[in-house]
Amino acid sequence: MPEHFDYCILGAGLAGVSLAHELAKRNHTVCLIDPNGIASGASGTPLGLVNPATGRYATLSWEAEKCYSAIEANLRLIQSYSLIQFYKKTGVLRPALDEKIAAKMKSNFETTNWPQGWCSWMNEKELKLFHPGIECVGGGVWLPIGLTVDIATYLSSFAEYLSNQNVECFFNVNYSLKRNQSSWSVQFSNSSSIQTENIIYTNGVEANEVLENYPKRMTPVKGQLAILESN
Repeated sequence: MPEHFDYCILGAGLAGVSLAHELAKRNHTVCLIDPNGIASGASGTPLGLVNPATGRYATLSWEAEKCYSAIEANLRLIQSYSLIQFYKKTGVLRPALDEKIAAKMKSNFETTNWPQGWCSWMNEKELKLFHPGIECVGGGVWLPIGLTVDIATYLSSFAEYLSNQNVECFFNVNYSLKRNQSSWSVQFSNSSSIQTENIIYTNGVEANEVLENYPKRMTPVKGQLAILESN
């Protein structure tokens, strides 16, 4: 096992695994650490959707075509290394829950330059015929390109792929950090240790536990977007 890495990533969820992949592609030496195992935190949700119609009114997400293309390419890559099928193009149906939402959703649909074949509007009758029994008021949008992903299986397959791409993975083992003059020392509970130039926290609110000695700590939020701008 290498004793020195350019980057040490703490947290093996969607952010940590994806970042490890990007750094490794750029020829950096990378290790991925999670004492609770792969997808043990918020990323361990049973299912995920790749859905470009975001928010209450099904607004086309920012840079949607680039994002969708990158996600689909990544899913195909990892699927080629896995014997378990973990994603499928199921489509995403977004029914409106009241007349106000329906009007805004329809306006969004009509005024947005959707990529061809991505989105169509269904009135209430059409939508209920398409999906009998669903609650709907005024209609909704159908996105045939929507993907459903078994996130935990995807991340487990991703981590296995990374281990074959020279990313060292340390799961289910506790660790402690020590700052040296020009690097960090990571000491594992099994008495092994490594050195790294950089520590990257991708373990969500759990980072508070290791940042407790720092003056600024994170505040946990759910379903929010933080926009940070420099001066």
